[in-house]
Amino acid sequence: EILQLKQKVNQSSLAFDNKQRQVSHARTALDRALLSFEESQTQHTQLLHSRDRWTPSQAMEFAKLLEKEMQIRTQLEKAKKDLATLESEQLR
Repeated sequence: EILQLKQKVNQSSLAFDNKQRQVSHARTALDRALLSFEESQTQHTQLLHSRDRWTPSQAMEFAKLLEKEMQIRTQLEKAKKDLATLESEQLR
């Protein structure tokens, strides 16, 4: 009986450690997504400030940046959702 109890404690401890690791990875993913978003927003703002002097290649760069921003926003929302899910699972 004591051995079974020890085994259950060890299993619970391993499961908790695994959840902690998953949450940590999710936080790192969210941090990376936020950094990408901030960098994209900086680039976006810089391009907008000079839009009256855009060359055709800068206009193309802006269009590509908008596409990239859509991808980054999707990644950011996914990272937020994943972290929230893992944190709520950890509390159970």
